[in-house]
Amino acid sequence: MSQSILLVDDEPILLKCVRRLLRPLEKKGVIVWTSTSAEEAVELLEKHSIDVVVTDENMVGMSGTELLAWISENSPDTKRIVLTGDISVSIAMRAINHAGVDAYLTKPFNNAELLDAVLSALHSKDRESRVQAIRESILKDLTDKAEEQITHESSTS
Repeated sequence: MSQSILLVDDEPILLKCVRRLLRPLEKKGVIVWTSTSAEEAVELLEKHSIDVVVTDENMVGMSGTELLAWISENSPDTKRIVLTGDISVSIAMRAINHAGVDAYLTKPFNNAELLDAVLSALHSKDRESRVQAIRESILKDLTDKAEEQITHESSTS
């Protein structure tokens, strides 16, 4: 299954720049969505499985931290990265404490740092998905064996 990233910023030029930075990932099959508002991002998240969200903090309407808090509650497996020009401690604390961000980057951002944060989030999400699949497989095997044992014991009684 293909991985996906959602970029959220009310500045279309910044979205275009970040998408260009992520173009090598798109060439490898990663789907990159963009949204110019947190409200639009929520709609996309309700319709699609998104692995990583990179959002601006200061947007008209819902802030990036509010969006990430919504994601934390409604799509907890989605990795969350905030990108902001506002480096206040209160915003950083809110992003970490209420939205459970995986990375907090400031504008102007360093391309390598942003790419590293996105790649790290994608790899983390992939590892978690693989571990979950292994857990489910083991649980199914154990359940099947337990049912076989019960069936065998009840047929011999």
